[in-house]
Amino acid sequence: MVTQTPMEHQQLAIVGMREWFSSLPNQNAYLEMPTGSGKTFTTVAALEPLLASGRVLWIAPSQFLLEQAAQQFRACYPTLDGQIGSLTKATSTQRVTMATIQTLARDEKRLAAYCKEGKPTIAVFDEFHRSAADTWRNVVGWLGNQRVPVLGLSATPTRTDAHTKRWLHQAFPLCTFRIGINELVNARVLARPQLFRVPVDSSEKIIWSEKEIAEARQFHDVPQSVLKRLAAQESRNKSIIRTFKTHPDIRQAIVFCCTQDHAVALAKQFSAAKVNARAVIGDAKSQVNRDALDAFRSGDVHVLTSVLLLTEGVDLPACNTVIIARPTQSEILLKQMIGRGLRGKPAGGNATCTIIDFVDAFENVGDMSGTSRGWTRTYGKELGELLRKRPKPNQRDGLDLAHLLRVRDWLAQLFARSNETDRLGELFLEEVEGFLEFFDETEGVSRSVTVMKSVRKPFQAALTDVTRDYERNPAGWQTPISAAASTRKIYNTHFRDDETLSEEDFVAVVGEGMREGEDFEMRSPEEVLERLVESDVLQNEAVAPVRRDLSRIMSLIARLG
Repeated sequence: MVTQTPMEHQQLAIVGMREWFSSLPNQNAYLEMPTGSGKTFTTVAALEPLLASGRVLWIAPSQFLLEQAAQQFRACYPTLDGQIGSLTKATSTQRVTMATIQTLARDEKRLAAYCKEGKPTIAVFDEFHRSAADTWRNVVGWLGNQRVPVLGLSATPTRTDAHTKRWLHQAFPLCTFRIGINELVNARVLARPQLFRVPVDSSEKIIWSEKEIAEARQFHDVPQSVLKRLAAQESRNKSIIRTFKTHPDIRQAIVFCCTQDHAVALAKQFSAAKVNARAVIGDAKSQVNRDALDAFRSGDVHVLTSVLLLTEGVDLPACNTVIIARPTQSEILLKQMIGRGLRGKPAGGNATCTIIDFVDAFENVGDMSGTSRGWTRTYGKELGELLRKRPKPNQRDGLDLAHLLRVRDWLAQLFARSNETDRLGELFLEEVEGFLEFFDETEGVSRSVTVMKSVRKPFQAALTDVTRDYERNPAGWQTPISAAASTRKIYNTHFRDDETLSEEDFVAVVGEGMREGEDFEMRSPEEVLERLVESDVLQNEAVAPVRRDLSRIMSLIARLG
């Protein structure tokens, strides 16, 4: 019997997984929960009905993750202690078998022998988005041929590349439960991010080559050659250390670096500045890395520098600051890095987490920092004062800034799909239906979502369903978590992750707005742009870090004015 009581979001996730279990064997499915929300515990707790008579094969991409899962099984089910083991020593009486995906990929015979002794009832694949790698797909396919259903676990169940993203959705077509960072932050399950973007004051502005620009467009991230040049900038590295030492809220930090050499060099520079720091690179199982993590947990070490090793599967609740010392365009990587500091108080973490992103200025390329877009702008300290302004009849800078960033994001997507750059303004006015907005009284921030003409009908139908569902079952909309769950179901009925209206935006605006009993207003694109012209938001210093990205919008506004 599970000894720990699940939280509200965990209970909903357990219900979703057990509904899927009830029809096994079934299509593969996945569970999406942010880092720090208890994904492993929730899954282990959900497996209780299967463990009575079934077998579980638990797969992960690292030994670290397997060890954490095994500890969770022992904590939840003390009587299972002798029935949890590795694939190499598996017996017919073993209830839970642990294996890395690398082992299964290179030794299919061992997997076949294990299944011959007793086919597992279910396979659980932690960090399953990794299975899109060509060398690992065969394992998922082999299990499918044996009619062993696979449950994937991930905080970021997608990939940047369109081909592998499509394969993931085909291989794991069902979602048992999904919850996002925003609603768990609002419910105080996760720490509230406090984002500071620090412009890098460097006279050594890097000029990207045509090859590097082409590589960034192909792989949707900053090329390794650019990262190496950034790592070598001494003034940049000094700024990172100076910011750590002078920022008032930092206690213990993880610094995500450009390269492994950068991580080692920064750790040495931190130590020289009398800040106890260690580099965590290379083999996750090395004793040096384990000692560094233990010293960080005990408080003896105040800074860990790393590249990718700490983005998955490491529990460091003492971390109250994440320093992003490498630019990235990958939303997946950005969420993984920020997620390291989001463990909230209910799980032994913090109420808030300081996120410091170093924003590099390139000579011939715009802002490449991940925090200039996406959900993180909700938590931007540099934009906070404007976002928290209560909109007034003649001064609506709070909403205007939110719209400004929405428009910027939309134009960037349109620019990537179209060569008609001189028609961006006209295309914007032609294709945008308007902006649905409300002022979030609880958080004191303005929220808005862009509605395209192409989704006008399903959007209106979804809003009607939201209203009906609220009237039938107001209790299902009382908390951020229950409101998000209700809104997601309606979104999936009408959109199924439509690219022109993301589920995250729909939940954040419609779900939160309905929960707070707010009246929604639909603003036309012309009205929004005219209000921008009349306001002083474009002149505000808070917009300076993203002003370069807004040049085309400002040109459009000037023409309207």
